[in-house]
Formats: sequence, C-alpha cells, structure tokens
Amino acid sequence: MAVVSPLLLLALAPAVTARPCTGLDSLSLGEADRCAWEQDVRTCMATSCHGISGDPYLVCERDTEKIQDCCQQHHHSGASPPDMCESAAIAEAVKACAQADCQGCSGDACKLCREDSARVAACCAQQNVSHPPQICQCAGLQGDALGSCQWEQAVTFCLVRKCGCAHASSGWIGDTSSSCDLCQAMETLPCCEETQREASEPETYRCFQWAVTETIECVERECRSCRDENCRQYWCESAKAYTDQCCNIGFTTAKVCEAAQEQGRQRREILP
Repeated sequence: MAVVSPLLLLALAPAVTARPCTGLDSLSLGEADRCAWEQDVRTCMATSCHGISGDPYLVCERDTEKIQDCCQQHHHSGASPPDMCESAAIAEAVKACAQADCQGCSGDACKLCREDSARVAACCAQQNVSHPPQICQCAGLQGDALGSCQWEQAVTFCLVRKCGCAHASSGWIGDTSSSCDLCQAMETLPCCEETQREASEPETYRCFQWAVTETIECVERECRSCRDENCRQYWCESAKAYTDQCCNIGFTTAKVCEAAQEQGRQRREILP
C-alpha cells in the first residue's frame, strides 16, 4: 500500500465548513429542501462558533443546544429534519428529562444528579432512536463496558479533531467527503493509543488487537507459501519479516509491530 505523506494528509483533512448540496437536480423536492435545511444549519453553526479555534471550536460546533436553535431558526416547512437536527433534539430532550428529575437541587449536587448514569439511561430509553446521541451512548453502563464505551467516545473525538468527519456518534456534524475515510484509516490506531483505557477495545474501531492479528497473519501467509530454505529463514524465522515488510503495510504503529512480533513468537508458527 502506498505511503501517504503528512502534507497530503493535511491537504485531504478538510475544514468543517458548510458546503452546497450536490446533485440537486436528481433529488426530490423534499430531499432538496432537507439538504438546503442542513446547509443553512451548518452555516448558522459556523457563524455561531466564529472566532473560536481548537478543541473549544469542536465543542462549540457540537453543542446540541446551539444546533437545535439553528435548526429551529432555519426550519424548512414540509421537509424532514436533517440527521443533525434529530440528534440534537433527542439530546436536548434527554437533558430536559434529567433536569426535571433534579428539580430543587443546587451546585455540584445538581450537576451530579443530572449526569447520573442510571437517570440519563432512563431518559434515553424514552427516546426511540436507532443512533443514540453521545449523551446516551454510555448511559447505564458499568465496569469494563463503561470503560470500553468511554474509550470509543475518546477515539471518536480524537478522530473528529484530526479529520473532522461526520457520523452518527458525532451528531452528523462535520465533513462527509471521501477524504475522511482515508484520514480516519490513517489516524484510528494513533487515536487508540492516545486515548487508551484499561478496558476492552471499542467495538466500533479496529484498534490494537485487530492490527496485531492482521500483521501476524501477513507474515504467516508468506511463511506458509515458502518453498525454499532462504524464504523460510526470512519469513518464518527472522524479525525482518515484520520490521521490513508486514509492519509497513497499512497504518501500523511501532507499538502494534512490537506486539505482533511477541504474539507471533507465542504462536510458535513464525519465530522460535
């Protein structure tokens, strides 16, 4: 696989800005109105967060209260709400539900009440959604399941910071172009390392063990296909099969490569 230079990656990682709808001629009137509504909301959010940069900007553009206000300000009659508007409305409904349960509290006790995992989970359960907003994703979980969920959210935010892609877990805010796929493929493992938790790996992202297994299997495939001693010495007995070859395929990190060599030895199929 070709190695993509950091400069090319920076060029491909787009700024999160409003973009005009494409292919409007092929859309129905309702779809065109929905698309225009979404672009109006993106423009509204860009204006609302103008002058902010870095992580505070990412927080601002994903502020569900601001998004809901923009959705209401730019409502298109007869059109179905854009995904980002539906996600923001659900998140705000969950917050209102938790707030109603915590009437009469004050200070830190009120904050703890509103953020109580069981309470938030109960409020989320009242919403009928296929893609829950971020506030609902880890609600009600405990132990390893909670740690894994929080790790997944941390990886998501890391990828949002680096690539700016739009998907369900980010409330459909961000870029939707194909360049995001390349950026995320390159940055997923680094983000997994930067945000690692003492928990099972997130199901959504292919983090360490997936990459380790892929690297080991790359070497094993070549080892099994060897027909002479020189080939076997290189692919079946030498660490160079990892460092010179399979660790350089894809987007493997040094940490993954080291783990692949160690697990390869333990499997006793490659290194003695």
